[in-house]
Amino acid sequence: MEAEIRIRAERSDDAPTISDVVLRAYANVPYSNHREQLMIEQPRGTDAYSPTLSLLAEIGDEVVGHVLLTKAQIVGAQSSVTTMALARM
Repeated sequence: MEAEIRIRAERSDDAPTISDVVLRAYANVPYSNHREQLMIEQPRGTDAYSPTLSLLAEIGDEVVGHVLLTKAQIVGAQSSVTTMALARM
């Protein structure tokens, strides 16, 4: 029997769990500075952040993954455009 993966939006109490998942994901990565979780925490409370674009993957009651999209501006000499930035996952 295959495990069922459920995707859901971040809830207000998920921040510590997300940090833990990110820390574990990069624990054995040689090029990591082991501060990737700060990239996830930094946009919270800004206009760039939307909890509906912070998604968690769960198997049963365990969070096994996270992805975050935030608003970003690409600024050129004549104009700028709003886009989405994908945080490390």
